[in-house]
Amino acid sequence: MTKTEPVIGKQGYIEVINRFSKVFTSMQVKAMIIQADKACVVGNYDFKFPDGKEINGNVAEIWPVKKTNNQ
Repeated sequence: MTKTEPVIGKQGYIEVINRFSKVFTSMQVKAMIIQADKACVVGNYDFKFPDGKEINGNVAEIWPVKKTNNQ
């Protein structure tokens, strides 16, 4: 949350997820849009860091949608 450089590429994304998965305590979906083969979710996350600091923030996530044979 304190780094200002953009995260680029698969490895960058993996690093961000590894950091955040250790410090977020809850998440609520604020909005979801599904269009064709893409989905966008705005999630509101509560974070608690090892030093005890707590923050809250919205995160936009964009995902590809793939149909399975069960749909």
